[in-house]
Amino acid sequence: KGLVEFAESGVFIGPEVENLVNQYVNPLIDQNIDQLVLGCTHYPLFIDTIQAVAGQGVDVIDSAEAVARRTKDILMTQKIFRTETKNPYIKIYSTGDEKILKNVVSKLFFVEINNGQVELNFI
Repeated sequence: KGLVEFAESGVFIGPEVENLVNQYVNPLIDQNIDQLVLGCTHYPLFIDTIQAVAGQGVDVIDSAEAVARRTKDILMTQKIFRTETKNPYIKIYSTGDEKILKNVVSKLFFVEINNGQVELNFI
């Protein structure tokens, strides 16, 4: 199992995750890196473990904020960026496993599923 599989299973911490992060990061530390760029959308979910393994001498760079800014720019350019906040909700469609998706969504958004904030539709 890799970090992507852990994330998609809703497992973000624990000994298995830490062991895997050690396998990925320690060879880089041995090369005396001072910066580590997270190049996958799943990796920021493990940033605390990655930073702990990398140590204080390594800057862990999360590209998610830059991606979010670019996404906002595209939405604004296309005039489809929405700013109203009345009754906000998230609607998710998936062909995946319902139990796993509910677990991941509840952890990522800190909400209960189907409570008016998050609607899951399985197709």
